[in-house]
Amino acid sequence: MKKKVVEAFSIKCVKEFAAPKEVLEQVYSIEKLSFKNPYPKYLFYTLLMEVPEFFLVCLMEGRVVGYIVASLKNGEGHILSLAVHPNYRRRGIGSALLAKALTLMRIDGAWRVKLEVSENNVPALEFYKSHGFKIIGRIESYYEDGSGALLLQKTF
Repeated sequence: MKKKVVEAFSIKCVKEFAAPKEVLEQVYSIEKLSFKNPYPKYLFYTLLMEVPEFFLVCLMEGRVVGYIVASLKNGEGHILSLAVHPNYRRRGIGSALLAKALTLMRIDGAWRVKLEVSENNVPALEFYKSHGFKIIGRIESYYEDGSGALLLQKTF
């Protein structure tokens, strides 16, 4: 019988790093590999200043292999971006990042969390549904290419 190999990874807040710029460069590299319309690089620097407690990265052997960034205002959380490097997908990294961010937001008073996902991104939609998110609406022409997004929500 073949044994399943469990790879070790850790999740850390970006603000814990002595050189967050290097970490953000790795995050941006994953963003570009993961999304057809990636966020601009400067946005990640802005988010680090605005929501440092909800900017998490997953490390394997000292390298960033995934990240999540979220915000919280008036009890409502918002997942802004979640991505895992293509070479490290389907290993539980995205689930671990999402679980950690949801836990932190809940501790800080979130009663619900929302996010937008491309209506064409079936794997991401299924991922979020498997973590208790429900579709609550659609946003027309959300992305630069004119495609729409689905609005998802999870309540606690």
